[in-house]
Amino acid sequence: MKPSAATQTMLKPHQKRSIAFRIFALRAALLLVLLGVANGILVRGAQAQSVRLAGNRAVALANLVGRPSADQTMALHLALAPRDPRGLAKLLADRQNPASPQYHHWLSPKAFEARFGRTPAELRSLNDWLADQGFQTVTSSPRAIAVRGSVAQIEQSFATTIGSSRDGATFANLRDPSIPRRFAGMIASIDGLDNLRHSQAGSLIHQSGTVPASLALRRKTI
Repeated sequence: MKPSAATQTMLKPHQKRSIAFRIFALRAALLLVLLGVANGILVRGAQAQSVRLAGNRAVALANLVGRPSADQTMALHLALAPRDPRGLAKLLADRQNPASPQYHHWLSPKAFEARFGRTPAELRSLNDWLADQGFQTVTSSPRAIAVRGSVAQIEQSFATTIGSSRDGATFANLRDPSIPRRFAGMIASIDGLDNLRHSQAGSLIHQSGTVPASLALRRKTI
């Protein structure tokens, strides 16, 4: 409590300075507490609005004790999950069932994208978000989007950390990337976050429970 005016006139200069310092310290501590609470609310809010892409990282990360330059450019490939995965699974079953009228009647890439690819509105929403994060879109299709961005942009946008070997020859994300919740079920995997694995995108689509689109594209088309 702040001393009254009468009490202040009775205090010596060093006592006044001591009281003023204590008041300042209390106010500063209270401000830090309030900022901490506000920051915690913001962090929890951001976490609630994002989801992790489980399994979207390499296993052998022990030797990645370094950090790449924040402005180093990386190329990412966002594999998009097909719409209607149950319908796609049925299509594949029918195409491989000799008793089905659709046996070995495969889809052309164009027909596949029209039936199972992401819609123009979905692609526009995702591309707009990537642009807002500072990424440069290289290619965009109903099945995948390729972008380029810096390490700093990738870490900030996907809430992950990129580690590297001491010589910089190998790199990888140290934890699964996160994406906005509104894109859950749309982004199947993100390739290019590491150079420790091969054929990442296809394997991750399979792990996510969807069917690799390549299986529906064969020589015979309809």
